[in-house]
Amino acid sequence: MPAYADSSLLLKLYIREPETMAAWQVVNRMQEPIVFTPLHRLEMINGIRRCAATKKVTRAQAVRAMLLLRSHVQSGRYTLPAVPWQAVFSALTSSAGNTLAGCWYARWTCCMWPWRWR
Repeated sequence: MPAYADSSLLLKLYIREPETMAAWQVVNRMQEPIVFTPLHRLEMINGIRRCAATKKVTRAQAVRAMLLLRSHVQSGRYTLPAVPWQAVFSALTSSAGNTLAGCWYARWTCCMWPWRWR
């Protein structure tokens, strides 16, 4: 069964924080590849960009973090679940009375796959 790690843990792997070493220890103990979803992608990119915008890291460090993340995804460190996200979010947002109806995230996530790095 694939492992799961929250994006707050994963972000510590790419942006140096006091908990970075502990985060690497946790991830290195995981036997299976870590599941990486569109939500992880969104939160990781936003987290790295936020760190650059608040001057926690330099722009060059942010670019290196993005490139390292991409290389980890491409190398198989993370597993990309074969889920038809567009169908999932379409079903969620079309349900009558569903609280996700009209949610910008549900609509936006449908078109954020495959990977596009800028």
